[in-house]
Amino acid sequence: MNTSKLSKSTEPESGGAVMLPCEPEHFRDFIAGLLGRPQTITRYLPGPYEVNRTDIESLYHLVDQRVSSQNDATLIQFTARIVYDDDSSVLLNSFTDFMHYNEVKPLISTDVHLGWTFLIKFRNKDFPEKQQIDVSFTTDNSQLLTKKRAREFGAYGLSEFVPYVMRRVLNSISIRISHTDRTWGTDIEALLSGQLQHLKKKDRPLKAFAYDHSGVLSLFVGSGVFISALVAGFFITDTFIERYLAAAKILGSNTSLNFDSLVKKIDFLMNIIASGLWTRYAFYVSGFFILAIIVAIFLAIIVSSYAETRRPSFVVLTKEAQENRDEATKRYESNWWKLTGSIIGSLIISVFGNYLFYKIMQYWAPQQILP
Repeated sequence: MNTSKLSKSTEPESGGAVMLPCEPEHFRDFIAGLLGRPQTITRYLPGPYEVNRTDIESLYHLVDQRVSSQNDATLIQFTARIVYDDDSSVLLNSFTDFMHYNEVKPLISTDVHLGWTFLIKFRNKDFPEKQQIDVSFTTDNSQLLTKKRAREFGAYGLSEFVPYVMRRVLNSISIRISHTDRTWGTDIEALLSGQLQHLKKKDRPLKAFAYDHSGVLSLFVGSGVFISALVAGFFITDTFIERYLAAAKILGSNTSLNFDSLVKKIDFLMNIIASGLWTRYAFYVSGFFILAIIVAIFLAIIVSSYAETRRPSFVVLTKEAQENRDEATKRYESNWWKLTGSIIGSLIISVFGNYLFYKIMQYWAPQQILP
């Protein structure tokens, strides 16, 4: 190939001519800048967040303005891949297409992956180089990252990103910048991170604390219920023994050797031995402790399930997505009251259960041990 002819704006004898923005001797470096393996910067911003079409429009203009103002840059392509709740997706190859696209099917948008491809000539370089910016918004409603979803990321230029995405993509915003100039890449990453922080939703301190310490909270509730049962069991046992000793002292205080006194003492001892009082009591207490363990585990699981519920993220690009956002937000808000109710309910169940067992044993014990 005669590269000198390709680099000149002359009229060819036949066919067309290609105008390259470099001298013939720099042709190899120019192609290497386009096809070479660039450096990458990646970052995750955990949710929750909410993004809509207006937010994406603002992000697009922000990136385009910053890149164009710093260097001699040309936007080669902008792409937007929208993923829906039925695991279908649509790829739009320009910003205009994205702004005018409306999904006709009643689907909920769950993810959107944005990509900018620039050709930039930096001031310290002799020829333009390809730079890529990728921003992905992924929600909790996303389908699992199957091979199909992995291929979607690969088609979007994120094939090496998949192992990280599979672990951290849900309910987060991911940024990936492929660059040939470290300063430029760092500046764009800081710009995007600062802008995307405004899309994040913050929970109230108590909600955030409950989510961050859900395991400790559930352990505290479960342990509290079981420990209270142990305390109640020891208290009831101590009361039982005191009643037994009191009855025994009453009989023992009668020092007369008449026949009636001896009969009462023998009947008392025979009643204790023949009725299996201590065996039955140990059975009742053991059953109470086993029941307390089951209830404690059950309540701990309920508290943990409510506490681990985090505020969902939303990609609101369809009418159905707006309705889903409103319903999901209501469910999340009611979930907080369910968490509060489960903790208060655990306390009530613990107190009522211990009191009920105490009253049962209080009425059962005197009939068994009193002469």
